[in-house]
Amino acid sequence: MDFYNMPAAAPPPGVIPNFDSPPSLKGELLIINVVFTTVMAIFVAVRLISRGFIVKQVGIDDYFCAIAALASISHTVVIREQSRFGYGFHLWDIRASTVMEAVENRILLANNFPYMVCLLFGKLSILLLFSRLFSVSPRTNIVIIGVMIFTTAYTVSILCVSIASFVKCGSLENMTTDFCIAMGTSISIVQSAINVITDFLILFIPLPMTLALSLPLRKKLAVSSVFLTGLLACAASIGRLVSAVKTLHAEDIMWIQAKNDIFTIIEMNAVIIASCLLTLPTFLRRCKKWASQAYSSMVSHHYSSSNRSMHKLPDHEHEFKPVPDRPRAAPKPPKDPYPMVTLTNITLMSQDAASKDSVEQKERQCSIEQVESYQRSSDVRACD
Repeated sequence: MDFYNMPAAAPPPGVIPNFDSPPSLKGELLIINVVFTTVMAIFVAVRLISRGFIVKQVGIDDYFCAIAALASISHTVVIREQSRFGYGFHLWDIRASTVMEAVENRILLANNFPYMVCLLFGKLSILLLFSRLFSVSPRTNIVIIGVMIFTTAYTVSILCVSIASFVKCGSLENMTTDFCIAMGTSISIVQSAINVITDFLILFIPLPMTLALSLPLRKKLAVSSVFLTGLLACAASIGRLVSAVKTLHAEDIMWIQAKNDIFTIIEMNAVIIASCLLTLPTFLRRCKKWASQAYSSMVSHHYSSSNRSMHKLPDHEHEFKPVPDRPRAAPKPPKDPYPMVTLTNITLMSQDAASKDSVEQKERQCSIEQVESYQRSSDVRACD
């Protein structure tokens, strides 16, 4: 049988298979991958520079963020390789021999591994960051630890199932088994649903502590808006879940899964970007300082070269050459009473809020004890 000239699936009525220039999602996947992966890489670089060279306090959450970034890049490479075997094409526009080769190579089952690794380490990076920022709140830390344990356990279980699928579903005969069919349908939906739940849990963890900070409303909204950038990841995970449910029993799987991967790419990179946003103010302040130093160096070099050229003039020209006036130093802008929101500031503000609460609790306890002691002394006098 000539599988080379045979389509991988029967086309719909009135549709002719097109092996030469078929419609595909290859271009859309490439553009989305390049755009989001590039933006993600920039934010990760900003985070690593800020934490490693400016603040010089690299934590395990930074390493987890770097691992998530590498997993996202690996996912991009896998998607690019899958497109060579018809990923993003209609099944009737793919040669049957190409699909058979892809199944034997198991390339179509490889994209779930970097996806799960990226989400695991990206979410753990955010949760570890929260635990450092809000370490003064025991309740928040309990919630953070619980979400970390749940996310890790669920991801490891899904990875084990994916490994079993990678081993077992490596032939056309096994692809029709119940286990391999479930991997592409029900398990995928469960995975998407749990991702939606964990995304929203992580989104709402910092909001109570942020709103309790001793800050003006403007600053509270600014800090909250940084954390709420995770809404992009939540929206992408919801879109992936809805798309998976709508296409649960679709037969054109190469096209459908490629459409679902658009949401996957956005979700992965949005999680990583959200974990890096809080380091952006530190990086921008240092860039401003570097730019100011570079400008001052250029100005001083210009005037020093001007002075050297003045010394080279003849004596009679020195008398008529006006001395250039040095520019007056620009007045310093008034100090912002509310410093830029950074990791250190948020931590200090949360600690201040917690210390104020503890002081107020102690004062209330002392006043209650004083009232009780006064009442006891009054009762003793009355008895006497």
